[in-house]
Amino acid sequence: MLNSYLNIKSDFIRFAIVGIVSNLVNLFIYILSVSIINLEIFLSSIIGYSSGLFVSYHFGRTWVFKNIYDANIKNVFLFVLVYLVGGVGMGLIIKYLVDVVSIEYRLSWFIGATFAAMNNYFGLKLYVFNKK
Repeated sequence: MLNSYLNIKSDFIRFAIVGIVSNLVNLFIYILSVSIINLEIFLSSIIGYSSGLFVSYHFGRTWVFKNIYDANIKNVFLFVLVYLVGGVGMGLIIKYLVDVVSIEYRLSWFIGATFAAMNNYFGLKLYVFNKK
C-alpha cells in the first residue's frame, strides 16, 4: 500500500514537471509565432498548444509512465481524448462556479485546473499509458 502511494506521488511529481515544461514550450512557440514569424494569433495558439501536447505526450509516455515502446495511434487518440475531457470539464466547472455559484473567476480557474490535472493524470495513468 505504501509502495503504491509512493509510486503515484513520484509519478505525479514527474507529471507536474512535464506539465510545466510543456506549457513553457506552448508559450514560447506561441510568442515566437506571433512576434517573430508574424502569424495570426489563433494559428499561433494552435501551433503552440500542439507543440506543448507533443512534448507532454512524449515525456508522459517515456518518463512519467515509463511506457517507452507503446507509441501508436490508439495511444495518441486516447491521450488527446483525456486532455479534451480535462479541458472541457475545466471550462464547464469554471463557468458553473462563476455564473451559478458566484465564486471569483481566479479561484474558479484554480478549482477547474485542479480537476483537469487530476483527470489528465489518472486518465493517462489508467487508460493511455497503462502497462497491461
